[in-house]
Amino acid sequence: MTVQLTSNEQKSRYRVCLALDNIAKTTDAILLIEELKDYAKYVKIGKELHAIACNEGVPIIKVIRDMGQGIRNIY
Repeated sequence: MTVQLTSNEQKSRYRVCLALDNIAKTTDAILLIEELKDYAKYVKIGKELHAIACNEGVPIIKVIRDMGQGIRNIY
């Protein structure tokens, strides 16, 4: 579903960072990013998610960047 944001809402999107702390599965994190990407430009990866993604063999940072999201302060 595509959301139509006003000009001010689009600008504010660059001030919002989605914190992915305490997320137990990589697939859950990816679904959450996909659902909220219209509202938050940046993503913060928690150390638990980073470790889980590494154990699953998922290059989580590359996946997030390929989705068009920025990454801020890993951990």
